[in-house]
Amino acid sequence: MPPWPMDDLLRPLLIAVTDRKRISMPMAEWAKGVLDGGADLIQLREKDLGEDELRPIAIQLLAVTDSPRRLQINGLPNLAIELGCGLHLPEAMTNVDDPPRPFSRSIHGFQGIAAAVKPDFFVAGHLFPTPSKAGIPARGIDWLQSLAQLSDIPVVAIGGIQVANAARAIRAGAAGVAVIGALTDAFDPCQSARELRNVIDREWMQR
Repeated sequence: MPPWPMDDLLRPLLIAVTDRKRISMPMAEWAKGVLDGGADLIQLREKDLGEDELRPIAIQLLAVTDSPRRLQINGLPNLAIELGCGLHLPEAMTNVDDPPRPFSRSIHGFQGIAAAVKPDFFVAGHLFPTPSKAGIPARGIDWLQSLAQLSDIPVVAIGGIQVANAARAIRAGAAGVAVIGALTDAFDPCQSARELRNVIDREWMQR
């Protein structure tokens, strides 16, 4: 797993983002599978749940990780601090003065780069068309490439990323990929994560 903070990124990040409504097995079993397959982080993203509802799920996920730094809570800084795990904030949310690590933020435009509290990495998208952003045009490879060149913080791409196109994100300058459907919809999450891991690692070594 890469070191935190990300001063020396040894390989591209692979982040598995949850969607419990699409996962066909207990979430802890799914999380263990994607971690065993090579995912670096689980981002617990269940925006319809509050802290009290999300806490037991997060605790279950922490039980299958080898470090609390392999779990990020999306949008609930107090819960992340309480559990000692990482934090991811949507672009519209106010910064946290001393966020738990790994800390990341979503960005959807160039203005997002100028964050007051620097994250370990940005999560930028959506890169490719995706059902979760139906009707909203994808930002595309050229946008990602420009963003990665302007940012002095690693940029992880998200949005419609699958085994077939993940290498394009790395080739454009992404420091990794975050995926939802490619892993939540997978019959074998471990194998699907391993395939993504191999694709992005291979492209990383060539660039």
